[in-house]
Amino acid sequence: MDADAPVLEALLITFTVVTVGFVFIIVGTFTVRRFISPLKLSVLAAFWAWGFIAVKRLHFWGLRSNGRDQMFSLMEIHAYEISSSVMLLLLMLFHTRPSDLEALSRSVDSVKLFLVGLSITGNGMGLIFAGGRPVMSVFFPGDLGVFFVAIGLSVVIGGYRLPYKAGPGHMAGRPLVVYILVLLTATYLYHSRLGEVI
Repeated sequence: MDADAPVLEALLITFTVVTVGFVFIIVGTFTVRRFISPLKLSVLAAFWAWGFIAVKRLHFWGLRSNGRDQMFSLMEIHAYEISSSVMLLLLMLFHTRPSDLEALSRSVDSVKLFLVGLSITGNGMGLIFAGGRPVMSVFFPGDLGVFFVAIGLSVVIGGYRLPYKAGPGHMAGRPLVVYILVLLTATYLYHSRLGEVI
């Protein structure tokens, strides 16, 4: 197996965490809050992202174990993830009202911090859960990922605690934290189970 495979796996996990978090939580808070609670949406988003991460990790686990061909190629998995995320984004934007856009313009600072925190957290989860030998660690394998997750969550909480209330954009902070914690727990449990199988 290619020596760069753990790096690719970490990048793909990061992509999933950031994409699903952006589409469901940040955009969803503005567009579908009239139909579903943001906290329920965050749990749904966490398991949506977990499904993609589980399939990607299973793909890399199969390559690491004996290099056998997989049922789906990595390109097919990634193409389905991108197309489904774009479809959901377009559906959400289709239901956007002028008041939603006005609320978004009032909360640009919060949204920027949420995106930065989500990206840092996704990078940390990629470092923690990528299979193979951990490339970057300080004290124990994967510990640098834990630091990234902690920093990312701190940035998200900082965006939520900005000194002014920014409407729905400000309220996206709490669902985003729930999304990250549920996804982190589900992926950790799956990671532990996969480790037992290996």
